[in-house]
Amino acid sequence: MFKHRGTGEYTVIHNDNDAIWQFLREQPLLCGFNNKAYDNFILKAVAADCTPQEVKALSEYLIDGGQGWQHPLMRGNPVFVTSFDIRDDMYEGLSLKACEGHLGMSVVESSVPFDLDRPLTDEELDETIFYCKHDVDATEKLVDLRQSYLQTKINLGRRVGISDEKALSCTNAKLTALMLNARRREWNDGRDYVYPPRLDVSIIPQEILDFFDTIHDKSIPDEVLFKTALTYKFGDFPCRYAWGGVHGSVKGYHGKSTVKRVIQNRDVSSLYPSLLELFQYLSRNVPDPHVFYNIRKERIQAKHDGNDQLAKDLKLPLNTVSGAQENRYNDLYDPLKTRSMRISGQLFLTMLLVQLLQACKSIVLLNFNTDGLMYEIDADEVPIVDSVCAAWEQTTGFELELDEIDEVWIKDVNNLILRKTNGKVKSVGSYVSYGATSKGAWQINNSMVIVKKALIDYFTKGVPVRETIMNSNDIMDFQIIAKAGSSYDGVVQKIGNREVQVQRVNRVYAVDPFKDRQWFGTLYALQGESYKKIGNIPDHCLVDNDNHLSFDEIDREWYIATTEKRIMDFLGEKRRRNTRRVNSIKKKLLEMLEV
Repeated sequence: MFKHRGTGEYTVIHNDNDAIWQFLREQPLLCGFNNKAYDNFILKAVAADCTPQEVKALSEYLIDGGQGWQHPLMRGNPVFVTSFDIRDDMYEGLSLKACEGHLGMSVVESSVPFDLDRPLTDEELDETIFYCKHDVDATEKLVDLRQSYLQTKINLGRRVGISDEKALSCTNAKLTALMLNARRREWNDGRDYVYPPRLDVSIIPQEILDFFDTIHDKSIPDEVLFKTALTYKFGDFPCRYAWGGVHGSVKGYHGKSTVKRVIQNRDVSSLYPSLLELFQYLSRNVPDPHVFYNIRKERIQAKHDGNDQLAKDLKLPLNTVSGAQENRYNDLYDPLKTRSMRISGQLFLTMLLVQLLQACKSIVLLNFNTDGLMYEIDADEVPIVDSVCAAWEQTTGFELELDEIDEVWIKDVNNLILRKTNGKVKSVGSYVSYGATSKGAWQINNSMVIVKKALIDYFTKGVPVRETIMNSNDIMDFQIIAKAGSSYDGVVQKIGNREVQVQRVNRVYAVDPFKDRQWFGTLYALQGESYKKIGNIPDHCLVDNDNHLSFDEIDREWYIATTEKRIMDFLGEKRRRNTRRVNSIKKKLLEMLEV
């Protein structure tokens, strides 16, 4: 199944190897979802005139996790497919079906079994074609959403003489390695870490230094060492140090800046790119490090000149290098430089943290992570903070960015909401994040959006939860995408004493279990004979994979109760039952019993 991006015309080919060959001879640029791992190899096999039995065996091999290029059918296969994969640089666990759900599309799967031992009937063929078109349409929507990302890759490729097709076919990491002319080398010194110059180890707690010094103990295998972590408390403030980064946070906190006491956040500007240049942590596989340094300088100039597109383009390789250097399958792979960068970054931030704690009597830590820290402090000690930070910048060569915070709510290390003094709102974490994001791996999450909107508006605007939820007229804000991983055997919905088999990915809504005296159940993932309730979905939900539900059937009270519970989680309060909702359910139960 193919769809022309310009005309919208579909090309449908069924059991016709010659038609596939003729199609590929026109040298189209193909885009798919996960086609690098599956579709391309199927195309190559069909175009090479393999038998249906051979193609089927190849398909099963790929579905079971086999690497296509290792399959016997691919050895000496002359067919070349010009393509790119929209799944590149996307969050690992995001399937096409889940994307369809988050995009508000139908997530109904074909009823035609994959293991039929006979030709398809005309009706089955029509259904298969219908659902193939649907998946192609979903892939096109993802291309639209990620157009900026694709254009950036094209622009970067053109800078270094890489064709548009090749640039698009590369992951960010592969493209960055090509831009830097990286040449793979093997290294055996990955644990020879040395403290960098400018780091004052004398003020860093010895327990933290001892933890990172275990890197020199060769009796500990890599696979054991790099899974270890250390929890260290600065007073009552716990921090977790690990080989990839450090994280610490208060829980259930709410604070607001006043004239006498302020809340600030200081982050290191471009921490990893700075470490790569200031302390020569760039991969030794790059023959000329100045290529990287010049990209960084050019981006700074582009930002200064207001050239937003160029600044955005150049941000990609700068932010990609650090991750690419720890990927053993990338030409930038250099474990010593990568580990040194991550360890040193944590130690430099710890150095700043200790200096602030020593200099400021009124400082209280709120959040500490790999590239910055948040704190509250008496206003008259802010000049001391400024002085300490300026001296630290002078010593290390880093640059700190300051955010003045008006009000902040912190649930835990992974979830917070803040409003800056300039009015801008920032929300972080699964409790409050929704929509598409390109920070890190591309992700889309439009599940339970109304709860997240209501929670943010309650804290930052003072809007009552009930008002936000009752006034919403977008049914997609109420959808919940329920997904079971591939390790499970299937998913069922328990409705009374019955079990109804459903899909692995489902769109569900909270519904009133007493409406029309029909009792709805929840969803369970099956693994052998064990049942595991799928998390964060209602006990009574209706599956609506094809968007037929009306607002009349939605139980808005469930969404209100869920939001109120999450507000209590943010404030650190013990969970209280929603008395009004419990009494309503009791009343309806009594009415049913009377009937």
